Amino acid sequence: MFIVELNARKTKTITLRVSRELSMLLEKATKELGYQSKSDYIREAVEELLITYLKAHREELIAEMSESGGEELVKVPSTIVYV
Repeated sequence: MFIVELNARKTKTITLRVSRELSMLLEKATKELGYQSKSDYIREAVEELLITYLKAHREELIAEMSESGGEELVKVPSTIVYV
């Protein structure tokens, strides 16, 4: 089983530069979907993308963990997801 912990205690700030048009689109989507900020909206989108990636590459990741000789915990900022 591959575990993704989405409740990391340490966080990392990432700066993302986007075009004016994309920024306006993000602002509109943020308001329409009820998010507090563009950051909250983007953070959730990135989490969903990572979970999708991890599920799609589950077998590869498990093989890599086996080769490295131990279980690894992948941490991404919010809940625990079993992949």
